[in-house]
Amino acid sequence: MATNRTWYPVMILAQCIRQWPAPLITAWIASGRSSRLRGSGELRSYAAWPMIVLRTPKGWTCPPVVDGQQVEGTFRAHQVPLSAAREDSDHRVALERWLRSYRPDELFDETGAPTPELLAQNPSGARRMSANPVANGGLLLRDLNLPDWRDFAVPVEHPGATRHEATRVLGRWLAEAYAGQPGQLSDLSRRMNWPATGCKTS
Repeated sequence: MATNRTWYPVMILAQCIRQWPAPLITAWIASGRSSRLRGSGELRSYAAWPMIVLRTPKGWTCPPVVDGQQVEGTFRAHQVPLSAAREDSDHRVALERWLRSYRPDELFDETGAPTPELLAQNPSGARRMSANPVANGGLLLRDLNLPDWRDFAVPVEHPGATRHEATRVLGRWLAEAYAGQPGQLSDLSRRMNWPATGCKTS
C-alpha cells in the first residue's frame, strides 16, 4: 500500500472482535502524540498520521448461518440474510436477536431520538467535516497562476493531418503550472513516493 510523509496505513485484519483493539489503540496513541507535538510547536518536520484500515469478514455481526447456509464471510452477506422474516418465525426471531445485538436501548430514548450521550459525540464548530477549514475550499483557497491553455493548443489544419499525444501536451502545461507557483500546487504522484515515517501494524 502506498505511503507518504503525511500518513501511513495501519492494517487491522480482524476475524473476531478480540483481534482489533490492540492495533487500534496503538494507532490512537500515535495519533495523539502527533497531535500534541503539533500543538506544542515541537514538531519540526512532517509527522505521519495513522490511517486505520479495518478489514473484517463480509456481513460481520449478522447471523452467521441461516437455514443451514453460511452467511457471514460469504457472498450471501451482500444479499438479504433473512429474506423470509415476514413468513418464517425463525427468521423473525433471528432478525430481532440480530438487531438487539446493537443495543438500541442504549442509543435511543423512548421516543426514538438519540440519547444526549450519543449526541455529545458529534463534533461542533470548525471540527465538523463540512466546516473544517482544511476541507472547506472556500476558506483556504488561493488563486493559482495558471498558464493560458491556448498557448499549448495543438494546431490542426486538417482532420487526421497531425499526430499528437494528449498526455504529452497536458504534461507541458502541467510543467508550466507547477513552475508558476512552487509549493502551492500539490503533486500527488510525487508525494505518494515520499518515505513513510511510521510503521505498519497487522
